[in-house]
Amino acid sequence: MEWFKRWFNSEEYLKVYRHHDEKDAEELVKLLLNNIKLNPGDNILDMAAGFGRHAILFAKKGLKFLQLILARIFYQLQEIMLKKKVLALILFNPI
Repeated sequence: MEWFKRWFNSEEYLKVYRHHDEKDAEELVKLLLNNIKLNPGDNILDMAAGFGRHAILFAKKGLKFLQLILARIFYQLQEIMLKKKVLALILFNPI
C-alpha cells in the first residue's frame, strides 16, 4: 500500500495524467450516455473517482453521482467539486 500512497499523492501522477482533461471526460460521458439507458435522477457510483470531471458532467444531465475516493489529493480537489452539484463525496481509507 505504500506505493499507492506515494504515487497517487504525488505531483508526478498529476503530470502523467494531465492529458485527461475536460474534453476527454466529455467524450467518455457522451459514449456512456449513448450506450447505457440512464434517466435524470438515476444514481451512478464511481468506485475510484479522481478529479471529478465526470461527476460534474453527469450531474449536468440530472444524474446523481456518488464518488469513493482513495487518495487524499483527489479528496481535496473534490471538495471544490461538491459546489457543482455532485451528489456525494466519500473519502475511503484516506492515504
